[in-house]
Amino acid sequence: NNVTVTFNDELNDTSPGTDQIAETVQVDATMMVPLMFAKIMGIESKRISAQAATRIGGATGVGGAAPWGPPPLDYQECQRYMLKRGQGSQTKVGTGLSNYSALELPGIGPTPGADWYRDNIIPGGKGSTVMLSVGDNIQTEPGNMVNPTGHGVNERLSMCLHTPKCGSGGCNYIPGCPRVVIVPIMNIDQNGKYEIPILRFEAFLLDENSFDKNQEVLVDGVIQPVGNGGVTGIYLGSYMAPSGTAGGLTGGNLGGVKVVHLIR
Repeated sequence: NNVTVTFNDELNDTSPGTDQIAETVQVDATMMVPLMFAKIMGIESKRISAQAATRIGGATGVGGAAPWGPPPLDYQECQRYMLKRGQGSQTKVGTGLSNYSALELPGIGPTPGADWYRDNIIPGGKGSTVMLSVGDNIQTEPGNMVNPTGHGVNERLSMCLHTPKCGSGGCNYIPGCPRVVIVPIMNIDQNGKYEIPILRFEAFLLDENSFDKNQEVLVDGVIQPVGNGGVTGIYLGSYMAPSGTAGGLTGGNLGGVKVVHLIR
């Protein structure tokens, strides 16, 4: 009979009242129900109540992330960015000279290398499904690996029957579509294999231009070619991760990938 919906940023917030964002929605419901046996005592009905609350926050963990670690830039929604640079790209942002933003993700699989890296691009295959968390140290995978990258990207693109589109009105993507990739944001600035922590997670949309070596993107205020073996994606901004994809919750704004938890 009576439902009250309230929004607030206090419930389970790590820093309540500081970000002015109502991350929590709470529903309180009451109802008068008729009674049967209690009627002999003159009690005709009773008010019962229920309460539930759910909260949205930044993802602190992601399973099934793509094996690319682009740098911590100020990503803008619906803009195209370089997820992995290719041979001939002018930028060294977020990379060492022998690193092209490729990652060796942990998990049970074949011997680490180009094949394992390729499998990690293709969802639902033999790749890593390990839950990665902010602060985890991930090892880089040096080398350009043009053919494994192309195989993985093209296989992933073929798995979605409908092509999501991005335009001035935002991105119309399909939840769970493998064209959406979640990647760890990394600050790769050395050569060779070495470990580096995950800073946050962001979501990008792959399309038919994502593996075009002639594609050009804006890096450090300059339009630059992606290069052979490079991969680009369109930044989705705030992206609600499908159930089972992400875990963890924070009141802070770690990145665009969001999760929802039932907390009451």
